[in-house]
Amino acid sequence: SQAFTGSQAFYNMTAGFEWYAQREKEWYSRFSLVGSASLIKESSSSFQGTQTENNITEFSLGANWHPGNLPSMTNSLIPYILVAANFSMLNSRYKPGLENPTGDEVNANGTGSGFAIGGGFKYYLTRGFGARLWADYYIRNETYKEDGTIPAFNKTVSGPRIFLSLGYRF
Repeated sequence: SQAFTGSQAFYNMTAGFEWYAQREKEWYSRFSLVGSASLIKESSSSFQGTQTENNITEFSLGANWHPGNLPSMTNSLIPYILVAANFSMLNSRYKPGLENPTGDEVNANGTGSGFAIGGGFKYYLTRGFGARLWADYYIRNETYKEDGTIPAFNKTVSGPRIFLSLGYRF
């Protein structure tokens, strides 16, 4: 019987902003600019002892369209549609387990880019505190440059995501 130790973790810590026009009678008042910076970590161990870890720093910039209530409303549900582009810096690490006990640990750095499209709802109180719930379809194309032992490779990450966040409006 073999025994292995490893870790399992997932987190996505994001800080973002949303800017919307102060002139609510203009045609562009239903749009807002959004951006965010995220630190993402994914790590896991398999039953055979294989360990993988991905560390991602991602920057996103996009726009929200508010077909119902204006984005400045308070004490009202505000529906919106989101379109955003993302750019990432990536580090991926692989440590073999029982399937390849003499194999080397591999570390690769790369970049990524992609987009997200979705929609959701936000709600703000008059004192500025609020919450939002949204879902999107996300895609990120990754290109890695390994440390010289294997050639460069590409990977695509895609699928639906669901978020719940708290915020404060200045």
